[in-house]
This record gives sequence, structure tokens and C-alpha cells, in this order.
Amino acid sequence: MSNTYSIYETKTQFSALLRRVKTGSELVITEHGRPVARLVPYQSNESLTERLDRLTASGHLLPRAARAARPGPRKPGALKRFFEERE
Repeated sequence: MSNTYSIYETKTQFSALLRRVKTGSELVITEHGRPVARLVPYQSNESLTERLDRLTASGHLLPRAARAARPGPRKPGALKRFFEERE
């Protein structure tokens, strides 16, 4: 199978092409026979620990201790509410 696809082929087979890229293939996308783009697997230079630290520092992720310290409001269970409504 070729690694070169026209824009039309790319649009019609996008999911399948992404699966190929995920497994390490590099694809070239052409327009009227001329290369216009290259689709390559994403490679992050950031380790998991670095990413977690960055997300914690930005406030997008809470440390485990902070998550455990914030219990949500307690509501009676569904069964208890059901019996209360029946009375």
C-alpha cells in the first residue's frame, strides 16, 4: 500500500489513515500530484511526570490529597428516597 494519498483519498479514508499513523507510518498528502502535507505520529518530549506537574501547576489537575479532602454533598441513596416518596 502506498504512503501517498490525494486530498480526496485522505478525506474518504481519514480514520483508516490515522490508524496507520498510530502504528508508526508516515503519510504524504498531495494536491494535484504535488505534496502539500505530511502526516506523522505525534511524539511528545514531555514525560508523564512532567505533564502531571504542569497540569497540577496550571490548576487543571488537583493533587490526590486535595481531591480526597473535598467530599461532595451527601444525598440519601436512591432506594431510601424511593421509599420516602411512597409514604
